[in-house]
Amino acid sequence: MENSQITDALKRKADELSALFNISKIITGTLNLEDVLRQIVEEASRLMNTKICSLMLLNDEGTELTIKAVHGGSEDYVQKPPLKVDESLVGQVVKDKKPLLVLDVLKEKGYRHLDLARREGLHSLLSVPLMVKGKAIGVINVYKSTQYEFTEEEVHLLSSLADQSAIAIENARLYEKMVTLQEEIRRVEKLGVLGELAMEMAHEIRNPLTIIKMLLYALPVHEKKDLTVIEGEIDRINKIVSQFLNYARSEGPQWRDVDINQTLDNTLLLVSHRLNRQKIHLEKEADPDLPFLKGDPDKIGQVFLNLVINAVEAMPEGGTLNICTRNTGQHILVEIADTGQGISQEMKEKIFLPFVTTKKGGLGLGLPIVRRIVEEHKGEISVDGQEGHGTTFRVWFPLERGI
Repeated sequence: MENSQITDALKRKADELSALFNISKIITGTLNLEDVLRQIVEEASRLMNTKICSLMLLNDEGTELTIKAVHGGSEDYVQKPPLKVDESLVGQVVKDKKPLLVLDVLKEKGYRHLDLARREGLHSLLSVPLMVKGKAIGVINVYKSTQYEFTEEEVHLLSSLADQSAIAIENARLYEKMVTLQEEIRRVEKLGVLGELAMEMAHEIRNPLTIIKMLLYALPVHEKKDLTVIEGEIDRINKIVSQFLNYARSEGPQWRDVDINQTLDNTLLLVSHRLNRQKIHLEKEADPDLPFLKGDPDKIGQVFLNLVINAVEAMPEGGTLNICTRNTGQHILVEIADTGQGISQEMKEKIFLPFVTTKKGGLGLGLPIVRRIVEEHKGEISVDGQEGHGTTFRVWFPLERGI
């Protein structure tokens, strides 16, 4: 009996070392995040001899834990909604950065999803934090199907596995970011080459357009209407070429004191006739005590004009244009919101990229120009909204900017 106990103990130790060794291999040999997470829960479940093992990671805001990998659980368990860190037992593991032991989750008042735990046959829980550089990034949970008291050695073992797992997760995340960055670099390089080629083409197009327009009136055109149409199309092509060349040129701003409220008023004066024609109601809330901003008034005016025109074009059947300015202490914030057709999530992610547009016949350079001007002023711009519920653009200009 004594030899048998020694053999069992040695076998357990061997299994534990094997699991830790496998996690080490994952750290050095696997960079796909999904594969890393899957292998971690498989090894943890095998190591701890548990019914279910789940791995949850914190969202970017650090407010919720979301299941990212499960071993042994049903589809219902896999689809379990995120847990609020401040409102759940497992969230306490992240806050305290310490393991949590629960003898029976079915008798624990603070445990969420009791019905699911009954269906899955879950009782004892051990949850340990995933720690990287003293910061919790998530948790590993292991469940027993009976009431079970986890030993101090088992807690230490799962914590060791969690420490190595956290490194594996961070390595995989860094690799994903590196791949994304490399793809972005290649895309930018490609755009650079295409941009140089397009600028040459734009200049080459512009010259013959001028000649065509000059010779147009020498042609025997019978219909005056045809002549007007041809001239209008030439002007339209020329306008597109000019807009592209303006985008391609990067002339620096001319720094002066800028009155943001006055610049907005000047912009609204330019579009007032269109607002009336389209029956668009203007609601404006301007902070009267805004300080002057160091910037280029013409370029900032161009930002506002682009954003207001976009808002107006999103409301062809009328609506409300809301404009707000305020001092946040560190920035001047300008909000331009419409009640128009809104914007899809897919479009939100790429709306500031060149040549991306939802307008028929649009070139897709207005918002990239806007973003470039805002960034020249060391500011930030964001877009918010959803399809059918309007769009809001927010621009932050820093009050202190080093020239």
